[in-house]
Amino acid sequence: MEALQGSWPWMADLQVKFIVPNGHTCGGALINAQWVLSAAHCFQEPITRKPDAWRIHLGNHNKFSKDVGEQIRFVERIIIYDDIPAVIFEKNGEFDMDHDIALIKLNAPVKFTKYVKPICLPDPYTQLSMIDNCFATGWGATRGTGSSESLKQAYHPIQSSVLCSRLVGGSFSPQTMICAGSMAPLNGVCHGDSGGPLVCELNKVWKIVGVASYVTDGTGTEGLCGLKGRPSVFNKIQVKLGWIRRMINRYT
Repeated sequence: MEALQGSWPWMADLQVKFIVPNGHTCGGALINAQWVLSAAHCFQEPITRKPDAWRIHLGNHNKFSKDVGEQIRFVERIIIYDDIPAVIFEKNGEFDMDHDIALIKLNAPVKFTKYVKPICLPDPYTQLSMIDNCFATGWGATRGTGSSESLKQAYHPIQSSVLCSRLVGGSFSPQTMICAGSMAPLNGVCHGDSGGPLVCELNKVWKIVGVASYVTDGTGTEGLCGLKGRPSVFNKIQVKLGWIRRMINRYT
């Protein structure tokens, strides 16, 4: 369903500048004034590894028009987790997304407003459960719910690792991944949602717990989406906290 404008103020719209009329490619989440968290596979093509290929929109709602409160930044640096080469994201025709995470340093800090605010990082030992209030958001493709030009949200309760292991098989790693989704049809991440956040309300504070990586038909977020009984898979932020903080400290 369509989100209310300003309800997810950390959402980042990652656009490739040379794609017209709109270069939306992936989502991301603002985690402080100058850093955005996203998925590594958004940058697997040689051209997308170049910082000057990107334009980052924050505080926007409709990706085809400029919204009140919208701020635009460019990219100073892209940091792929452990500088993983693109080839590792596909092995023997199957996706290997164990470390599908990236950091983007903006060329200038954003100004915090009602439309642009950072999301909190989780505590390292946070235990997630199916009763947590969790949502995925993005501008990705939709099926049956109207145009994806506006930011959408989907309720995404945490699913058990046992269930996800059965649906996904060996490519699912509970140590590095989170399985989430309502299991209802037409309600999941899809092409264009990659890198977008999975956020949960924990002790009345919204925190990012994952970034969108792939759907459980095994094809990545470009495959069939929103199938009944098919949750989505997110890279787990908790196990990457040390790396995130090291990179921010190193390059700030």
